[in-house]
Amino acid sequence: DIIEIALKLKLVEKDITNFSEEKKHVEENNRQMVRIVEEFENTISQLVVEKEREEVCQEIVMERIVNERDEVVRDHQNVERAFADLNQKYERAKEVVAGFHLTEESLRYTAGEEKYQHKKTEAEAQLAGVGEKLTESQRSKARDIARLSTQLRKAEMNVSSLEEKIEQKSQENQELTAMCDDLLARVETASY
Repeated sequence: DIIEIALKLKLVEKDITNFSEEKKHVEENNRQMVRIVEEFENTISQLVVEKEREEVCQEIVMERIVNERDEVVRDHQNVERAFADLNQKYERAKEVVAGFHLTEESLRYTAGEEKYQHKKTEAEAQLAGVGEKLTESQRSKARDIARLSTQLRKAEMNVSSLEEKIEQKSQENQELTAMCDDLLARVETASY
């Protein structure tokens, strides 16, 4: 009887030792899982912060480009208005020239040839000066319109490029989120 009890006691002690080792092993596994989950949570937090930072940067860049585009459009409209004003002045100048021609004809009949030549020379000088100013002004306005049109096209291309980048980043973020969700599901499955 004592031997049987001693054997049973040894078996019970052996079972206790086995259970104790198994418990230690399970506790170690749990500690490792907790560490993995903590690291995973830190990684996800960093990714979320980085994603938010990227989105803010993209919004700032997009806003700056939209503002630049709007400014170029406003400049373009101002140049077009100035060009229209210049054309109106040109048309009025043409009317004045026609009036000078009528005045020239009437001066020939009413004044002497010398007076006529003097007035004609003055009028031609004035007309030449006005013509040169108008021509230079038209060239300047045409250059401004071409420059502003180029700036507008450049701003539109920048906006288009940024929209493509935003779409690409959104797709990458969706893929990353799917990977994180999958990894979380694996960690939860492994912890059970």
